Parts: sequence; C-alpha cells; structure tokens
Amino acid sequence: MKTNSKIGHLSECDSKPCAISLAQHDSDHPLSPRRRLAGWCFASLALLACPCHIAFWVMLFSGTALGSLLSADTVTAVMAFSAIFLMSLTAALLAFNKIKL
Repeated sequence: MKTNSKIGHLSECDSKPCAISLAQHDSDHPLSPRRRLAGWCFASLALLACPCHIAFWVMLFSGTALGSLLSADTVTAVMAFSAIFLMSLTAALLAFNKIKL
C-alpha cells in the first residue's frame, strides 16, 4: 500500500485508485470561540450526567427531596441521566467537529 505525501490520505489501495480519506477536512480549520465554548459546556454536562455518577448525586443531595427522589426511583434516574448524557455527548462531538450527522 502506497501513501501520498499528505498525511492521512491514501493514494492507492492495492494498485487501484482509492477515494478513502483517513482525516476529516473540517479538522484543519480552527473552531470559533463560541463553538469551542459550546463544545466544552456540552462536554461538562455529559461528564456530570454520566449514569455512573448517580451514586455521587444521591450522596451529595442526601437529606433533600431530590436525594430521596433519586434513591427511590433509581431506574428512572438512570434512564433520564443516560438520555441527557447521550444527547450532550453527541452535541459536544458535533461542536468539536469530531462526528457528522
């Protein structure tokens, strides 16, 4: 397999022309400050809403109505946290141009 002088691009695959690119073209352009800030906000929300952190939130809010709700309805809390986590992680990856829909 031969590679071109450009890193991440294949010029030939087994002696045949190939149009596969290993690098995304959008990653070469710098992100705007507004988009970078939105990406970091969504990434922070994803970190806080990760379903594995429910035990932390129950301990943090123990003695309050929210803590008793989280401990009583654990399945619902896991489902809600999972939905928030997946949506915010997808939004963060879109903001950082790591995935395209």
